[in-house]
Amino acid sequence: MSGWRKGVFYLVLAVVALVMVFPFYWMVATSMKGPREVLVYPPTFYPHVPTLENYSRIAVEAEFPRYLLNSVFVVGISTAIAIFTSCIGGYIFAKFDFPGRAILFILVLATTMIPFQTYMVPLYLMFKNLKLINSYLGIMAPLFITSFGIFFIRQNALGIPDELIAAARIDGASEWFIFRHIIVNLLIAPISAITIFVAMFGWKFFIWPLIITNSPSKFVLEVGLSSLAHRNAMDYGLQMAGAVFSIIPILAVFLVLRRQFVTGITMTGMKS
Repeated sequence: MSGWRKGVFYLVLAVVALVMVFPFYWMVATSMKGPREVLVYPPTFYPHVPTLENYSRIAVEAEFPRYLLNSVFVVGISTAIAIFTSCIGGYIFAKFDFPGRAILFILVLATTMIPFQTYMVPLYLMFKNLKLINSYLGIMAPLFITSFGIFFIRQNALGIPDELIAAARIDGASEWFIFRHIIVNLLIAPISAITIFVAMFGWKFFIWPLIITNSPSKFVLEVGLSSLAHRNAMDYGLQMAGAVFSIIPILAVFLVLRRQFVTGITMTGMKS
């Protein structure tokens, strides 16, 4: 690549990065502004008198710490179960031959094209009959199985040599031993990648927790932020402080697993 082309390339990357980072900067900057400075026109691009008052208020506002703990609990449990079911399902579809495997896999993929809103009401009625309304299990259950996770793990598991699994079986290894000590260890990178996807989806899951919970003590963070915004419609600094709190956990997950995430995405093949 010639010098001027490389310069243009990096310039475009810098502009794109600026466009993507600016909303986060604006969110943090607004959260550190006082009530008057937030509403000033034209708006200021940085807080002239930085304050952490909004963060101290959000710590006790509307049981916000409770909302945060609820989200961490719900996302943590549901992500762990979703990763387990994705690994099991992906491994079975990749390495086991059984009647109807292709059709069943197509049906699993087809579920990704069905919007959640289309079956939300029947799901709610089913959970109501199971007495799971306003419960943590009711919030988490729709997140336990993800078709994208099964597909993602299956695509990576296809790259594992069949001879390796056959050799383990000849040596007397059980199917659970093969899965736990061979397959999972070889799929650490894609598992880390899908963990981020599943955790992000669960963290921003809003409609289902909104309709299935009616007690503030069960609200997850997204529902709590919506409630906070309705009660403090003009207090943008407080709302932005809550938004900053909401992205910290998922950002921490990404920073911890970023290398495995990039590796998992890079190594994912479209094998059949």
